[in-house]
Amino acid sequence: MLGRLAFHHEKISSSLVEITITIPSEITKNLQSKTVQSLKSKVKPHGLENYDISAEFILEKYNATILKTIEKFLLKHVVINALAQELRAKKIIMVHHPRLVACDEQADHSIAYKFRIST
Repeated sequence: MLGRLAFHHEKISSSLVEITITIPSEITKNLQSKTVQSLKSKVKPHGLENYDISAEFILEKYNATILKTIEKFLLKHVVINALAQELRAKKIIMVHHPRLVACDEQADHSIAYKFRIST
């Protein structure tokens, strides 16, 4: 998975570097569909306890929550490790811990995480 991530470096000042890590839309869409499939058997809205819930219903009602959860999951389990590997590969020396300054979902459903690093 790490090979498909996109990295962008930008030197903001003499002591500040901004690194953007972009998760491609194929990964986020795959995670979203697997999450919806796992929720189909668990979600039982009031009044519909005895019926099978469709994926469209789950996406309509819970899409924002699912996307936020995917963003947190990827940050915790993928992005932090990828950032550490990228810093080692580019030999960027840090003064402090990286700061997450933005986490944005793009129009194509990819997710971009922006970090600022004091050097």
